[in-house]
Amino acid sequence: MINKINKAYLLLLAGVMTVFFGNFSSFAAVTTGNWELIDGNWKFYDESQNEVRGWINTENSSYYIDPDNGMMVTIVFREVLM
Repeated sequence: MINKINKAYLLLLAGVMTVFFGNFSSFAAVTTGNWELIDGNWKFYDESQNEVRGWINTENSSYYIDPDNGMMVTIVFREVLM
């Protein structure tokens, strides 16, 4: 009996989390501007032609622009220490 209650609770919790976190990106404002390809790297400029750094949210996806060099991050490697 308790096992069935735990499963029901977990399913309910998973459903609530899916609804909340699954739609979380829809709360982010869309960044408007244009992309520019420079030496094989992408940069993003806002409507006033200011370089944008950090997270960019478009209608289709989100992108991260390196704050140090202003280039879009396309591959992230994470070192795993053992």
